[in-house]
Amino acid sequence: MKRQIACLLSLCLALMFISGVSTVSALGEKDKTVIYKITHHTKAGELVTYTGYSIVVQEKAGYWLQRVTSKQPDSQPLSITQTLLDNATHKPLRYIMHRPANMNRPALVSDLPLDQMGKDEILPTPITNAFTDAGQVQVAAGTFAAKQGQVGDFKLWVSPDAPVLGVVKAETPEWTMELFRIDPKVVDLLPQKPKKGGSVPMKED
Repeated sequence: MKRQIACLLSLCLALMFISGVSTVSALGEKDKTVIYKITHHTKAGELVTYTGYSIVVQEKAGYWLQRVTSKQPDSQPLSITQTLLDNATHKPLRYIMHRPANMNRPALVSDLPLDQMGKDEILPTPITNAFTDAGQVQVAAGTFAAKQGQVGDFKLWVSPDAPVLGVVKAETPEWTMELFRIDPKVVDLLPQKPKKGGSVPMKED
């Protein structure tokens, strides 16, 4: 599964820069959380998880994109990561992760090298000339006028009306990802940002 999502990240980045980035009105919208339903197609049946993305902090260098994965849309997170992205190019500058408590070690927020991200991260995807018109695409969150890009078996639908990521739907033979819900709220779950290369204790409720 991680290999497939890594390929999707590569697809996102490739389509972003093939023909130059154009303006997407909702891309990087700061007051929304987008939640995606991810269905994994396995021999044992379908496995469903949910992943939410939101922009939690704006800095001079860029903005922090938060990613939260859970079993249900409003259940306790299975994982929390944040990526600092450049305002103009949306390329990653820093990557931090919540590391749960273990034995005598408290829960930490750790800054990690960029080469440790990408296995299960999806970045904002501006529309470029690499995308072709796909008409109206219906998902649980609504109906979007979308464009489609494809590399091999990986398909990606994007829309200027899809907040934060610009992604409406992604599809591979192994799994699908669809925009499930758009929430008008944002909560920074990692408010204590470590210095580059460092860690800080996670203040948990």
